[in-house]
Amino acid sequence: MDNRDSLVGSQAYTVLLKQKIKIAKSVGNYQSLLEQMLVRLGAYFDDHGDLKLENKFAPSLQPNSEFFIVLSRLVQLSFPQGLATGSTDTEQLRKQIHQLRYYLDLINVYYLRHTYPNEKNDWQRLICYDVDCYKNNQPMSQPEPARLHNKLDRILNVPLTLGWNIKRVYGFHVEFILDWQGNFMYFDLKNANRIYPGQIINCSSFNYANQNDQLHRFLDVHYNSAQSIKDPSLRVLFNQNTYSPSKAKVFNTIREVKRQCRFNFERRMAIWVADKKGRENN
Repeated sequence: MDNRDSLVGSQAYTVLLKQKIKIAKSVGNYQSLLEQMLVRLGAYFDDHGDLKLENKFAPSLQPNSEFFIVLSRLVQLSFPQGLATGSTDTEQLRKQIHQLRYYLDLINVYYLRHTYPNEKNDWQRLICYDVDCYKNNQPMSQPEPARLHNKLDRILNVPLTLGWNIKRVYGFHVEFILDWQGNFMYFDLKNANRIYPGQIINCSSFNYANQNDQLHRFLDVHYNSAQSIKDPSLRVLFNQNTYSPSKAKVFNTIREVKRQCRFNFERRMAIWVADKKGRENN
């Protein structure tokens, strides 16, 4: 097998992982598969309790990759009660799996920036990727409410970031947060000290659940408890004095709808241009 085929997230690795999931049959065996994956990634915690990876994922990974679906299914089977609760024996694994989400986000950010380097911002890169998905009959990004990614300072009562951030998702698992300038909001654990607090708090966060339901709250939202803190150290520090805006704020809803409509319109125009070029070439 080629070295690239053995990397976590490659097509060969994903096919093998699917086969192993089918025969695992128990929570303990599912968790063992996750542990094996983390060993392959060279996962460990630094002195601050932040997850570090010594090895890389497959470079072929992109937002619509099947690996993200397979991994999410494995996490669901491994922790049916969520990541916040469990025995002390699984404490380290649950914390690693939670923080792994930030690396999964980083993979997708890097992929789009590497694939579309000449676009003026990440907003346009996401549109370009959606156009390519359209051409290849793959799912395009869909809007999701971004209230939890527009937090305010509890003391000053002001937003942590300017404007209103919006969220675009692929199959609910993969998400992108776009700030008011059209740049991705993400948490790079490899360079955590270089990121400002607003981006760390409002960043994207890969979802292990399939939809916005109770499982989503157990796996992706309420991952921290009074007895067990699983977030990276800087996020724990900065998040202590923040809160999410109220659902009743109509002004915020209008801003979000307006930006999502703008994205959809620009994407529709880009698809129209792509279709026109395709007809001309034929």
